[in-house]
Amino acid sequence: MVYGCDGGKLVKGCKHHLVVDSQGLLIGVLVTEANALERLGAVVVLDENWGRLSRLEVVRVDQGFSEENFTRAVRQVCG
Repeated sequence: MVYGCDGGKLVKGCKHHLVVDSQGLLIGVLVTEANALERLGAVVVLDENWGRLSRLEVVRVDQGFSEENFTRAVRQVCG
């Protein structure tokens, strides 16, 4: 099991990065330490599951992912 501590929230444990389709069915998952960068985890899980995302049109994320570097990285991974 992977464990860490999120320094900002002072929470021990792990983070789950999920890729689901429009019906909520699981396409991919990545579990990281709590202290891992969320934006990096999101890009990694998209990259690892790119073969299953051939019809990807929209990526929905919360406000923590609104940074321009994240947008650029997703565009680079997803085409």
